[in-house]
Amino acid sequence: MTVNTAVPSAGIAQAPVRRLRGGISGGWRGASANQLFLVPIAAVFLVLFIIPLGRTFYWSLTDFTGYSADVTFVGLDNYRVILRDPSMLAGLAFTLLFAVGTTALITVIALPLAVVLDKRFFGRNFVRSMFFFPAIPSMAVLGLVWGYILSPLGSGVLNAVLETLFHAGPFPWLSDDTLAKISVIAVGVWGGAGSSTWRTSSRFRASTTRPPPSTAPRGASSSCTSRCRCSGPPL
Repeated sequence: MTVNTAVPSAGIAQAPVRRLRGGISGGWRGASANQLFLVPIAAVFLVLFIIPLGRTFYWSLTDFTGYSADVTFVGLDNYRVILRDPSMLAGLAFTLLFAVGTTALITVIALPLAVVLDKRFFGRNFVRSMFFFPAIPSMAVLGLVWGYILSPLGSGVLNAVLETLFHAGPFPWLSDDTLAKISVIAVGVWGGAGSSTWRTSSRFRASTTRPPPSTAPRGASSSCTSRCRCSGPPL
């Protein structure tokens, strides 16, 4: 005598499928509702960035002077003139030098400084705040302040200090080509080293306080494990 132990699977399989489909459709509806909040931002980005950028690129292909509405299409002639201008090439070269120089110097300064500030000593939080302070004001304010400090005149703060202490100067910090480049790079390093040190120190503390995935307790949530995996190098 044979006993049929087969269980009808159609009813069992269909219920999870219906729930899965409902969950997917509900997820799509939720995603669409969330994306509606991006519409105002996208509209502002389109009106204030994309359209002006497109019009600027169009005018760059003409002989538009800014005064006359009669323009003629000239193609890439304006770009050829710019790329042959020695002052423009010098500006591009210094921009590349500034980007590479400030990035390298900030990295070299921020890494050991973060290691020192991660240690416990008296007044550590105050010292951290002092290093992070240059990242708080805007670049316009910092430019005005450093323009007054590095003024090539005798009334400049740095020249006045050097004159008082060493009877030297005044030095053309911003009027000499070489000194101006060095001064601008130094100000860029001063403004970016503090925030980079703060971020690197935060990554140090995060990597030391979170347990690695291999030592996570059994049954720990996957979100905790993923957070531990994402600690990464403090760069």
